[in-house]
Amino acid sequence: MWRPLLLVLACVLAGCGGPAATAPTTQTETLTPVPVPAESTPPGIESKRLVDGDALAAAHERAVANRSYTVRSRFRVVDENGTLRRLNTTRWVVAGGETYRGLQVGESSDRYPVSSAATKVDVFYTNGTSLIRIEDERVRYGRADTPGGVLEDLSAADRLRELYLAGDNWTVTPADGRYVLESRSVATGALRQPLLVESLRGVRLRVVVTETGRLVGWRLTYEGEFEGQKVRVRRTTTLTAVGNTSVPRPSWLGTARNATG
Repeated sequence: MWRPLLLVLACVLAGCGGPAATAPTTQTETLTPVPVPAESTPPGIESKRLVDGDALAAAHERAVANRSYTVRSRFRVVDENGTLRRLNTTRWVVAGGETYRGLQVGESSDRYPVSSAATKVDVFYTNGTSLIRIEDERVRYGRADTPGGVLEDLSAADRLRELYLAGDNWTVTPADGRYVLESRSVATGALRQPLLVESLRGVRLRVVVTETGRLVGWRLTYEGEFEGQKVRVRRTTTLTAVGNTSVPRPSWLGTARNATG
C-alpha cells in the first residue's frame, strides 16, 4: 500500500561528432545533472525521529488555518461481549472557523454505568452566535453570543500537541508522501482514561501526517480492566475534505431561534 518516496535524477547526454579531416577529432561525452529535489520533512521531525512536538502541532494548525475541513473522532470501550461505551463527534469547519457545526452522539451499554450529560449535542455557529440543541430525555435549546463560539480546538491542534509531548521513543516512517509516527509509551494523563477503567496497559499511538505536518489521522489504543474484566479502549481522529468542506445547516435552527429569543 505504501511506496517509498523515489528521488529521480535526470541527465542529458550530449552526442559526439566533428568534420571529416585527415586527423578526426572526438567531442568528449558530458553529463548535465538536474538538481535532485530535497525530501520535504515536516517541522519537528529530524532523522526519522520526532524532536519537537510543539513545532509539528503548530505546522498542522498553520496548514488548516485558512482552509475548510471535517474532523471526525470516535471513542470506544469494548469488552468480550461487545461495546460498553461509544462516543462519535464530527466537526464541519469553514475557512477561518467563521462558521462551523459540531455534532456529538453518545451511547452506553446497560453494563457500563457511565454516560454523557446528554445523548446528543448539536452546535451551529456563525456570525458570533452559537445555537445549541441538546437531546436526552427531552429536547432543549440554548444560545451563546460569544466570538469564536462555544467549541474549542476545532482542528484538534491542541490535542495533537498533547499527544506529541506525551509520547516517548517515537519512530517516524516516510510512506508515500506521508509520515507515520508511532509510540508505545504515552503519559497516562494524555490517555484520557475512561471512568471505572483501571490498570491501563498495552498502549499504542499511531499518527499520520502530510509533508507539511497536517494531520491525516491518529489512533490511540490500550487495554484496561472494568469490574475485573479486560476491556479495550480505542480513540481515533481523522481530518478529511480539506478545502472541500461545507457546513450542513441543521433543520432545527428556526426552532432554536424562536426558543432562545
